[in-house]
Amino acid sequence: MLIRGGGDLKGVTVHSRHDHRIAMACAVGALKAKGAMTIEEAQAIDKSYPDFYRHLQQLGATLSIISSS
Repeated sequence: MLIRGGGDLKGVTVHSRHDHRIAMACAVGALKAKGAMTIEEAQAIDKSYPDFYRHLQQLGATLSIISSS
């Protein structure tokens, strides 16, 4: 796989489409984004790595969890 890109990542709102891989990839991308990123249906990670966001926080990432209920 070859990925080409350039420039800075910008904070946006994305939807995981209920796919844990997309949610985790977006969270990792958000670490370098300029501005906040919102990941809708971020709880999709529960399928494969329920502690993912907690582990990101332990590594120093700043996260806000907003309940949709």
